[in-house]
Amino acid sequence: MAGAIGPLGVRIEPLGPTSFAEARAAFREQTDALVEAGVDLLILETFANLDELREAVAAARESAGDELVIVAQVTIDDFGHLPGGTDPESLDDVRNNAPYAFNTQERAVTLADYAAVTQRYALVVRAVAVFRVTRSWRTVFITVELQVGLNLQSPGLTTGNTIYQDLQALLDLYRMAGNDVEFELAKLVALDIVMHVCVDPNYRQDEVQLALLTLFSDGILADGSEGFFYPDRFIMGQTYYLGPVIAAAQNVTGVTSVEITTFQRSDTPGNAGLLAGFLTPATTEVFTLRNDPNFPENGVLTFDMRGGR
Repeated sequence: MAGAIGPLGVRIEPLGPTSFAEARAAFREQTDALVEAGVDLLILETFANLDELREAVAAARESAGDELVIVAQVTIDDFGHLPGGTDPESLDDVRNNAPYAFNTQERAVTLADYAAVTQRYALVVRAVAVFRVTRSWRTVFITVELQVGLNLQSPGLTTGNTIYQDLQALLDLYRMAGNDVEFELAKLVALDIVMHVCVDPNYRQDEVQLALLTLFSDGILADGSEGFFYPDRFIMGQTYYLGPVIAAAQNVTGVTSVEITTFQRSDTPGNAGLLAGFLTPATTEVFTLRNDPNFPENGVLTFDMRGGR
C-alpha cells in the first residue's frame, strides 16, 4: 500500500513567506499519519520546487526512518525545466546530499546510463542508446557492438539464454518504469581501398604483395598478432584515419612508396574521405574490411603493384 503527498500549495522561502522549518513540519504531519496507517511506500509527487521537495523527503525520513521506500517525483515542462525555475544540481552536489545508500546509482536514467549498463555485459564491446517513440510507449533502442563472430542470438553467458535474453534481463533491473528496451546490432559499413605500391627493384613483386596481403588481413596472424583489419580494431562510431594504413604499408620490406588512390565507404562512393584523410561512421555504425573475394560487400582492398622484379 502506498501513500501519496503533493506540494503544500504555498510559496516557501526565499520565494514566499513559509519557512523551510514550517514546510517540513507541515509535511511531517502528513508523513506521520501515513506511516502510522501502515503504508509500504511513500510517493512525493508533482513537486515543482526542489527546496520544497527536499523538506518533504526530510520529513518522510524523520517519520519512517531508513527502511521505508520513498519515491520523489518532480513535474517538468516540455523542455525538461522545473516550473519553479530551480537551477539543476551538479552530480557532485547530488552525491554529497543524497543518503549513503544512493551514492552508487543503480538505475538507468539517461541514455548514457543505458549504454554504460549494457557495456557491463562481458560480450559487449561498445553500446549506444537512443530514445524512440513506438506507438504509445517510449523505447530505449540500444545498438551494441559485440565481440568478433557474435550476434544477438548467439549463446549468452547465462546457461540456456541468448545474448539478447541476457541483455534484456540485465537492463530490466535498471530501466526506468515506462521505458521499454530493445537491442540491435551495429550496422557494418564496408570500406573500399585501392593502394598504389612501388616495389624496390631488388625484391620480387609477388613476394611483397603476399606480405602486404598477410599484414592487411582480418584474421589472426601466424605470430598470434591481429591482422591490420581485424574486426576488433574497428570501433563503433569511431573515426578511421588513412595515415596508419599508409605507414603500415610503407614499413613492409621491399616497399619504396605508397599512394592511396581510393578510400571510401562502399555504400557512398566518392573522394571526400581521401581528401580529408579520414572517414567517420555514424554513432551506430562500424567499419569493416574483410577483403574476401567471395564477399566483396564486406570491403575490398586492392593493390596496384608497380616495379620490383
